[in-house]
Amino acid sequence: MTSKTVIRGGYAIYYQGISSGGCGCRYGFAGSNDLVSDGRNAILNWDNGVPLAPGYRPPPIIDPSYVNFQTVATQSKTSDQAGRIQNFSLDIQHEFKNFLFDLSYQQNRGSRLNSSSDLNQLPVSQLLKGSLLGKRIDSPEAVAAGIKAPFAAFPASQTVAQALRNYPQYLGLYALGAAYARSWYDALQFKVERRFGSYQTAGQLHLVQEPWLRPLPAGLQPDRRSGNSAGLQRSPGIEELQQHGYSACLQYPQHLRPAVRQGKEVPEVR
Repeated sequence: MTSKTVIRGGYAIYYQGISSGGCGCRYGFAGSNDLVSDGRNAILNWDNGVPLAPGYRPPPIIDPSYVNFQTVATQSKTSDQAGRIQNFSLDIQHEFKNFLFDLSYQQNRGSRLNSSSDLNQLPVSQLLKGSLLGKRIDSPEAVAAGIKAPFAAFPASQTVAQALRNYPQYLGLYALGAAYARSWYDALQFKVERRFGSYQTAGQLHLVQEPWLRPLPAGLQPDRRSGNSAGLQRSPGIEELQQHGYSACLQYPQHLRPAVRQGKEVPEVR
């Protein structure tokens, strides 16, 4: 701007690699026909064809209850989107007499970061039920509270918590590589440098240095479709970190005068 004032700025964006490799969700469309010998007889006779193992169901299995009360996986519309990380910086320096004032700001934003989210977490509003959540669905406590099985084939041995999930037929429902996670970082730094005379005394005083770091654990972006608690949970210790740093540094360069040793002049060292 002027001979005494300088403004610098920078911006960069880069993308996170995709590492999920796909869902592999083949429920009902893949399976193995495992045959085990009794140790005495042949496991099969080619002339009679390949028998089916007891309980084996050849695909496709389109029964909607096929994986009930198991942990399953799915892919959402945001799956395998490359995450974006953006960096922005702004620095202002101004010289006044023998003082140099330096004010800088650093920003980092991450969006669509690779993550996996459990879409079947218990809604936060249900946590008020406390110990009732661990009771069986057919327990007297559940009956007194007016809680009923979500569908006819719901096992009586399941808990109240399972009955109140968004998808009670599944234990867990993970959206793989859902790109739900975000992160952000902000830092502000102010520095003053003073020079005295011919001796370059660099006094650096960091008056304010405040980074705010609030990374979200993977998959904790709110899921507005199901209203679950995924976006409302944060890991202890990294929910919010604010740092205030203060430091001062004073440097004096050494000047060695010429000296004579054994008739030889030693050059000055700076």
